Amino acid sequence: MMFEKFRKAYAPDTHWPQWYNDRETCIGDKCRFCFETCPTGTIKWSSKTGMPYVSGVGGFDKACINCYNCIAVCPTHSISMSGGYKVLGGRYKTVKESILRLPMPFTDRNAPYSEIEKDLTEVERVIYRRRSNRIFKDTAVSEALLHRIMEAGRYAPTAGNNMPFTFVAITDTALIREIEVRSMKVLRWLKNLYLNPNFIKKILATLMSYFMIRQMDQRPFFPLDKADRRNDNLFYGAPALILILMDKRGISDPNLDAGICAQNIVLAAHALGLGTCYNGYAATAFGYLPGLRKRFGIAYPWKVVTTIAVGYAKVKTDHAVPREDVPVRWFK
Repeated sequence: MMFEKFRKAYAPDTHWPQWYNDRETCIGDKCRFCFETCPTGTIKWSSKTGMPYVSGVGGFDKACINCYNCIAVCPTHSISMSGGYKVLGGRYKTVKESILRLPMPFTDRNAPYSEIEKDLTEVERVIYRRRSNRIFKDTAVSEALLHRIMEAGRYAPTAGNNMPFTFVAITDTALIREIEVRSMKVLRWLKNLYLNPNFIKKILATLMSYFMIRQMDQRPFFPLDKADRRNDNLFYGAPALILILMDKRGISDPNLDAGICAQNIVLAAHALGLGTCYNGYAATAFGYLPGLRKRFGIAYPWKVVTTIAVGYAKVKTDHAVPREDVPVRWFK
């Protein structure tokens, strides 16, 4: 539609995935992994039944973003989902078909992933299994191991071999906690602006979407609400944190170069048995916290472009799960 990008931006009509839990096989309070790992907090826990259930967040009827983390961590395979996340109209209308499937890397074989995994390279297996981890052990990560994964980041390809990135590695858990608390002081007002819809918020959020289109999609606000309700828990108790700093003067698109670097770090970490979770919220907050930037020696031309929580997963999270299909147009 010609004027689609000018239409409803705030709290758009959304088709949410359907979520199911088999109470016959669910082990309830002995586990709670789905409740802990759900990034948006849409999975709640019933103290009455000792079972998980799904409900809305901040005035929205649901908040499931189809990440499948709950399915990946469930030890009894009690959780299933159907359908996909789809915004039905407006500024953030979904423009792809929401078709979910497991990895199918071989064009000549239509076989289940479990049957073809043995034929993949180790790099492919890590890519397909890697999941964002949100349940960490309190076991420290050695400096040697952190250096090893950052070294993988250093070898990322960059425009003009410019390498517009550098790292800050933090293993002081009190300092990580301070970043969480101070970041949430900045992020909380933005979260409160969006959640619990009303007429004034609708107008303001819609106007803001014209200047901050990438920030005003509904999905980023749900995890902020969860962090707010869980004592500012942005990094899930991870014992190590890597800040990736980007040189604003980088050639071509330094954001892309920093993203490739971050992916190298994450894949190397999972190949070495670690768990990771990207977090852009703290990176946003650093832009409004000059005192914290000064403390870490972050000054022009550097900015925090993302953070990566690093640690050992408390529960096995690395599994291949369905992802939304990506259309490919071939020209032969």
